[in-house]
Amino acid sequence: MSSSVLRTIYRTLFPEKARNYLGLYRHLYEDGSHPVILADFTAKKILVISPHIDDDVLGCGGTICLFKRGGSEVTVVYMTDGRKGNPALDSMTLSDNERHQKEEALVLLRKEEARLTAACLGIDRLIFLDYPDMTFTCTTSSVQRMVDLLREESPDAVFIPFLTEKHRDHRMTNDIFCNALKQDKFHFSCYGYEVWTALLPNCLVDITNVLPDKKKAILQHKSQLEHCDYIRAVTCLNGYRSMVYLEGDNYAEAFYRASPELYRFLYTRMR
Repeated sequence: MSSSVLRTIYRTLFPEKARNYLGLYRHLYEDGSHPVILADFTAKKILVISPHIDDDVLGCGGTICLFKRGGSEVTVVYMTDGRKGNPALDSMTLSDNERHQKEEALVLLRKEEARLTAACLGIDRLIFLDYPDMTFTCTTSSVQRMVDLLREESPDAVFIPFLTEKHRDHRMTNDIFCNALKQDKFHFSCYGYEVWTALLPNCLVDITNVLPDKKKAILQHKSQLEHCDYIRAVTCLNGYRSMVYLEGDNYAEAFYRASPELYRFLYTRMR
């Protein structure tokens, strides 16, 4: 069926959304149908934007390790402080003060877990923006903070959860990031990674040789492993990703690589 016929059908059924959704899908599919294997890990500066304290290692921990082995300087920015990382608190009957104390203790614990993870992967610097989980929004100040960070770090590549991520904090992170892209002419490559939502990749990284390092790093997040078997989930995802070009015997992380201009174009289409 031709694309013109598809457009007609979608515009008839979904007149307000068809152009954006169909155009976005066609663009992603056409660019992502033949993923390439990333083999150059010599970028001078890498910036990883992580909505939560663990998304970085789950989505691109192996790639971080490979860039470090290639001599790159890696900085990770955590958007949220991790206070909502214990679902059990929601079912507890607590006073406001008791809940606050438990959340503050969790914030400290998760930051320590981040530091242990950084030691496993060789991450050079951690930046905690300390926005509260599930409630932070895209504001003038949060966008300007991101602009300042991008200018100060001047990275060669930025890793961020891709636009198709459905988690609320991941979407808000992209809102802030893409609005920051409007404020200046940046010259880095964007790498969208996957955590909660699979993407259509145009770039793969073979992480087979560093998978043990990634697993060790994930194991540092003991507070989160109490609620989800991330080792099994991530290993299965990375194994599945190896089906393209790697014969399914190895492990890979998947990305959508784009210029800042293209990344923001996709953002506007999606929003």
